[in-house]
Amino acid sequence: MRCLAVARDVGYARMILSTHESHRAACALHARTGRSLTAAALVPSYGRDLVRQDREIGLAGLALSGARG
Repeated sequence: MRCLAVARDVGYARMILSTHESHRAACALHARTGRSLTAAALVPSYGRDLVRQDREIGLAGLALSGARG
């Protein structure tokens, strides 16, 4: 969470991250914590085709309790 607070504090409006659809736990965590799915594409990765997912979260007004320290 600290990286979100730092990004917000220096003026970034949003953060985008990528993961593979096959990483089910990561996808569930990102969805549960407010990151919206903004893109999905079939990409060659690790010697096979995987679905890359891009997820985005807006930083303005985001409550980040305990993020500093």
